[in-house]
Order: sequence, then structure tokens, then C-alpha cells
Amino acid sequence: IGSQDSSFSKTIAAIQQLVHESGLKSHTHTTGTTIEGQWDKVMRLIGVAHTLVHHSGILRIQTDVRILTR
Repeated sequence: IGSQDSSFSKTIAAIQQLVHESGLKSHTHTTGTTIEGQWDKVMRLIGVAHTLVHHSGILRIQTDVRILTR
């Protein structure tokens, strides 16, 4: 969404690297990525990922978040 290029593989790879470097527990699967950790750290990571995507030239993105707390 919001890009002239139909391939997002480089951007997705950069996000996967960002998640890996965060040190948070994560699992990438066919429909997305599950990230586990402290609320603030997970939300910060999502924000940084959004910034990374926008800086790559993609103007509009959509992120769906499902939250489970105990």
C-alpha cells in the first residue's frame, strides 16, 4: 500500500532484522509476526518499524495488532 514498487521484500527483511536485533521473543509465520515482551518495548518496536517503512519511501501502511495481557 502506498508504494510504486510491488515488491516489499527488502523492507520486510529490514523489519525482520530490526525485530531480531530488539532481543524480544518473536516468531514470524505466514500471516505476520508474533512479538512477546514488555508493553513499552513492544510498542516502541512497532513504532520504530513504522518509521523504517515510511523512511523506505512507502507512504501508507497498515498494521494490525492483537494484544493479550495477564
